Amino acid sequence: MTGADGGSGQGGSRRDFLRKTAIAAALAGTAALRPLTAAAKAKKAKGEGKGMSILILGGTRFLGPAIVVAAGKNGHTLTLINRRKSHPGLYPDLEYQIGDRDGNL
Repeated sequence: MTGADGGSGQGGSRRDFLRKTAIAAALAGTAALRPLTAAAKAKKAKGEGKGMSILILGGTRFLGPAIVVAAGKNGHTLTLINRRKSHPGLYPDLEYQIGDRDGNL
């Protein structure tokens, strides 16, 4: 079989290179996350940090309500920033910040 460069194939094909690179990247990525997950588990064991503080832009249309509900069920603290035009009373118990992309507040 010939390689990608038309040679003897001892260097491997482009497909082999991409496969090996993807595997190496996946392994490097999971190794990089281990300290973060260990720190999060330690915080939970101590009873600290019941959830993240999440700022949601919008949150009242399309996928927003599903994201808000899912994050709330997982114990995260939520703040919504929107124009309060669509469904302004949808989440009365959440913190809101009013934002307007035109600057005409």
